[in-house]
Amino acid sequence: MGALAALEVVQAQVPPRQNYEGVSCQQTILQHTFSSSYGAPYVGVYSPPKDCEFTTTIFNISVTSHGRRYDRLALLFLGDIEVWRTSTAMPIDIGIHWSYQKEMTTFNTILKIEQRIIFDLSNVYSDLYTGAYNVTLEALYYNDQYVPDLCPADHILPISALTSSKNISSVMSLPDDNGTVSVQFPQNVKAAAVSVLASENSAEKFWYTNVPTEYVNTFPENPGWLYGYSPFREIQVLIGGKLAGVSWPFLCFSLAG
Repeated sequence: MGALAALEVVQAQVPPRQNYEGVSCQQTILQHTFSSSYGAPYVGVYSPPKDCEFTTTIFNISVTSHGRRYDRLALLFLGDIEVWRTSTAMPIDIGIHWSYQKEMTTFNTILKIEQRIIFDLSNVYSDLYTGAYNVTLEALYYNDQYVPDLCPADHILPISALTSSKNISSVMSLPDDNGTVSVQFPQNVKAAAVSVLASENSAEKFWYTNVPTEYVNTFPENPGWLYGYSPFREIQVLIGGKLAGVSWPFLCFSLAG
């Protein structure tokens, strides 16, 4: 009896384009195995393709893993700018494989210049947790034609911890970190948009079940069982101390492994 094939994990998505044929060029951005990778992200150099005209970029991530492991958070930065946040599936003994395609054209301005790339997938590898993640990230470039007024931003500025120079991701972890940055806009700017990527982790993983902080010790025989800050979360963006926008987290249900 032959070995069982790896389980193909499918994530429902709207494809970023009808098909992936007709590329102007393509390249592999990174190939890396994340095993004991806490505090040790992949750090490399992203270089735009040479002699290739493109207006559209699709990133394709392909991952394999086998063993025992919970799902892990993954962050992709170009310099100090986060461009993708995702999560792994949970591996099983026979192994798993999944892939996902993400439209990256909105970052076209920074995809045309060479810069540091940081992929942060913090994983624990031990006798108990035996699942490492083998990650391949490809870029597919297309020279699509757009209507004249449809174009990516001329400038993309980081709102992050600005720590890529230390070869670590520039993620902000609240409430412990200071989520304040100073940015300077060009004087001739006509419009600006703020993109916020937020996800839960650790004591915030099931934030919608958290209790008001004064009640976390209601059951002292179960220390650490209740987490605080209540089940309500609101993300606020303030510019110059004035509220400019809000967003409310929503639940994501996963069948994991």
